[in-house]
Amino acid sequence: PLKAGAAYSLEYETEDILKPFVQKSRSGKTTSYYPHRFYHKIRNVTEVSANPGADLLFDL
Repeated sequence: PLKAGAAYSLEYETEDILKPFVQKSRSGKTTSYYPHRFYHKIRNVTEVSANPGADLLFDL
């Protein structure tokens, strides 16, 4: 679990909003639809500092 007041570094992959999701239906028709917003898939969370200073918080 993430600790309150700690600074974390995240690695994430971004799904592009213009990339369609492709779905095949049972009848064999292919539907592609576009998501309303892109989303981030977080791969790796690294704790940078348990008690970040004020200058570190402004960089986030």
